[in-house]
Amino acid sequence: MSKYHKYPLSYPINLKLKVMDLDRSLKFYTDILGLTIIEEGKEYKLSADLKNPLVILQRPDNPVIKPPHTTGLYHYAIKLPSRLDLGKFINHVKDKDIEIVGGANHGVSEAFYIEDSEGNGIEIYADTDEKNWYVNSELKMVTDPLDYRSLMSLADGDIWDKMPEQSVLGHMHLHVNDLEKNARFYELLGFQKTLELPNSAYFYSQGNYHHHIGFNVWNGRNIPAPPENSIGLEYYTIKVSTNEKLIDLEEKLKENNFLAEKREETILTKDPAGNKIILII
Repeated sequence: MSKYHKYPLSYPINLKLKVMDLDRSLKFYTDILGLTIIEEGKEYKLSADLKNPLVILQRPDNPVIKPPHTTGLYHYAIKLPSRLDLGKFINHVKDKDIEIVGGANHGVSEAFYIEDSEGNGIEIYADTDEKNWYVNSELKMVTDPLDYRSLMSLADGDIWDKMPEQSVLGHMHLHVNDLEKNARFYELLGFQKTLELPNSAYFYSQGNYHHHIGFNVWNGRNIPAPPENSIGLEYYTIKVSTNEKLIDLEEKLKENNFLAEKREETILTKDPAGNKIILII
């Protein structure tokens, strides 16, 4: 597993999506992404390693389309183990009937963007050599063209039959309504700013990863959260290192007037934009 997605860091591990058409969504996540259903019932848990959920799907009661100009998911990003895996995935989907948004070389990663069957943004990416991420302690993240030919040639003849077991939820990228308010919240959770696009987007991580969390105001400022029954992001989960750390975060959230609802061994909170987060050890 990536050293940036393991103890002693805090990092996102999964997310839950509310969907309009559960059957269609399950087909996308199993046939296109190659995840495996490990639990089904009121909600469906899908996994890459057959043990831990990566994406959870549920159809809410009386679902409605998420209104435009609201907070929520911009995209979530699955980090693959290697460039070869990314090439295999691109070859796998190039002729499939899915929405391909595009690709980019970000310097820190090579990324391929798609949408699921309900319009949720998904980034599938592989990290580049971490030695090149920082220059004079400054993160160098860019948006250059993706070398599709190199990736697809590298994986020529290799079949994508399932998501690699070592794949992880690399980062979350969210629509928010105020950059500074959300910056203070994520700093309270122990994340540090790695990159700022002034008046546009901030990126945060732990352990000098390029980013575990990103958020932007591209949907607008001072926008509301979507209705509870609208499709899209229900919550995402952040794994924290120890029970002591979890208790410390609960106290800090309460001291700063943020939601901190204890649920067995987890804490439910919300960022200032209304995006729900489960904190877990």
